[in-house]
Amino acid sequence: MNKSTIYRPGRFASLHKQYPQVWEALNEPHLVAMMKILSRRGVPAITALDLEAETVWENLEIARSRGDENQVKQMIGHQIRQIMASEGFRKVDGKPIRTSWLFSWGGVYVRSEWHSLYVHRNRNIGDPDTHCISNKRILLSLPNPPSNCANWVPYRMCQTRRELNFVLEGNLDDDFGWTWKNLCHAIDKDGYVILNS
Repeated sequence: MNKSTIYRPGRFASLHKQYPQVWEALNEPHLVAMMKILSRRGVPAITALDLEAETVWENLEIARSRGDENQVKQMIGHQIRQIMASEGFRKVDGKPIRTSWLFSWGGVYVRSEWHSLYVHRNRNIGDPDTHCISNKRILLSLPNPPSNCANWVPYRMCQTRRELNFVLEGNLDDDFGWTWKNLCHAIDKDGYVILNS
């Protein structure tokens, strides 16, 4: 367990006293690692509990018999938010979960250095080294490619410099003359950047 993480229960103080094992279970390293992996994929972190969280399941069964299952689920979401914050993540969204039998809604977490960037390739196969990087997958205002093609084809979504380098099959700095920070600022400002190697 991550001993530096101390739960601040707030309005869940009395529930936390009844179900202290939940906080302990949520801090198990393998479960925290799974929540981080799911967050990396844009999936609510709470869905990790469907995979492996026997203690949480047992406590939810007890809560159901006592009639406070919904409040315990809310407390679990509150606890996960604090765990993810201690790992450098922030909540950016909530979304419905259709694959979970425990939870119907969950928070989506990202790290501050992640940027959702979308790589678009020129539809003209003869020009594979020209890319348009945008902050939206579908962007009607993307410019026409230099080779007079009608539009761009969405190719991949990247959140880190390493992923972008892999998709571009090159180095952002050396091959394209951009730093990650400058690229992200330019895309935030203009909505896209054209890269030619």
